[in-house]
Amino acid sequence: AELGVITQEDLDISIKPLRDRVGMPTINLANIPTDTGWDFPDLSPLINEIRRERRVELAAEGFRWDDIARWAAADELLVGKRPRGFLASQVAVNPFLVDENGFLDPFRNALPNGYLFRTDRDYLTSIPISELVLNPSLSQNPGW
Repeated sequence: AELGVITQEDLDISIKPLRDRVGMPTINLANIPTDTGWDFPDLSPLINEIRRERRVELAAEGFRWDDIARWAAADELLVGKRPRGFLASQVAVNPFLVDENGFLDPFRNALPNGYLFRTDRDYLTSIPISELVLNPSLSQNPGW
């Protein structure tokens, strides 16, 4: 899909079995509806659907950061945002701050401006000092 050469047969052998398993409709390459809630409104409907499918199918399996980094999308999806909890009205005792929409906002003080992200540094992780000591040919990634 990213290369622009995907076919309906490709979708039928990859995404269709996942959707069939839970009774979801098949993605039809010729007719993907527009969704105002897409994470990537500047990309094609197909890419958005494939990325959403991956997000749903792999939820809580530890792949989200890998996808965000591969798509170079952290500046779109993370910067300026912070995690919220559920509705404060659903909790008997609430030790957290509450946002303007009534959701728990436990990171308001720690991340007042949301997540920060430096595109010139943060797509690479730092190399552990122990690895640098073991191999003097290595050098630290930029910015670390």
